Amino acid sequence: MKIYVFTHVWNEEFMLPYFLRHYSTFADWIFVYDQSSTDKTRQVVWKFPRTTLLHFNVEKHLDTQYIEFARREYKFCRGSADWCLWPDADEILYHPHLRELLAEYLATGVQVPLVSGYQMVSPMRPKRDGQLYDEIRCGFRSEVFDKPIVFQ
Repeated sequence: MKIYVFTHVWNEEFMLPYFLRHYSTFADWIFVYDQSSTDKTRQVVWKFPRTTLLHFNVEKHLDTQYIEFARREYKFCRGSADWCLWPDADEILYHPHLRELLAEYLATGVQVPLVSGYQMVSPMRPKRDGQLYDEIRCGFRSEVFDKPIVFQ
């Protein structure tokens, strides 16, 4: 089973290491579309294995432009990946056995799994080199983050 992760970023130097560390644990490849970041975002991506850094040109940060972009780019997955994930750079899709769960979905014909979203909160910024969810464990259920980011 092959899993590709796609995300778009702009100045995500702080969050991107957490994002890449997490998704690297189960993704076969991660594609990062940069919107002309002015921080060290590109250098962060270059340090991670199994990643590709691409450019995403957008005049303004408009959701409609991003949705159209994602619709066009996801077709890259067809025929080469079983699952495509499109989280934002600050979204961590977590399940303790995610690869196994996706294999089960694949076997039973689930094409767009439902995702339950949570808003995580912390009084301070995380400081370790581990996983974000090992450091920040406080949050609340938020339907705003229930969105289709996983699909075949």
